[in-house]
Amino acid sequence: RDEFAETLAETQQLRRELQRLAEGIARGGAYWNNGPDDWRRQSSGIEYGDLDFTRDLEIRADDISQDVFNLFRDFRAAGVTVQDIDHLRRLAVEIRASDFSGNPALLDEESRRALSLVEQMELALSRVARKNGVSVRTNAADEIPEEHREIVADYYRKLGQAEETAN
Repeated sequence: RDEFAETLAETQQLRRELQRLAEGIARGGAYWNNGPDDWRRQSSGIEYGDLDFTRDLEIRADDISQDVFNLFRDFRAAGVTVQDIDHLRRLAVEIRASDFSGNPALLDEESRRALSLVEQMELALSRVARKNGVSVRTNAADEIPEEHREIVADYYRKLGQAEETAN
């Protein structure tokens, strides 16, 4: 279960870093990490350091995929359904297959695709934990960017308005 908690925590950290990368690209530049807390922004385009950073993200995504594969025996023993295990397997395969081409013109699309897959993996792992009574604690607080909060709030406002007009 410690391996499970560690895999989930690593998935959450990777998701946060992919969110920062995607946000940086959306603002006309990209973020890269020069150390544990040394994030830098390049506003004039993609720099070599950005591409090194994406290669690091690829390696970490592969490691998480392998960790998930390694947990399958534990999942079966804990009574996780075959459907949930199969869903995790498909996500792990997709994450392992995703990569960053090194082409700055494609970095935005590649980072959004990788972020989506990692978010799905995080949700699936959390769902498995809840269904099977696995208690998972992480020290990292979930950081939700204000832009994302606004997008989600706007989505629910529009959804509510659509339901009102349908009734």
